[in-house]
Amino acid sequence: MARKRKTFADKLAKSREQRGEVCPTCGETIKPIMVVTPTVSERSGAFRFRRSHVRYCSCNAEEIFK
Repeated sequence: MARKRKTFADKLAKSREQRGEVCPTCGETIKPIMVVTPTVSERSGAFRFRRSHVRYCSCNAEEIFK
């Protein structure tokens, strides 16, 4: 038996639903983001970019974006 096709309304409902973990302190959805920090290399003196993946919500916004 064939699968049922999804309608456009089904796709919209899926995109609007809340995904991921919920922060226990603020109740907001935790979003994974990549933070890029420029640093100066000690050997060459050129700029290098350090990438790190962090989990973001309104609780830790000041720590991440200081």
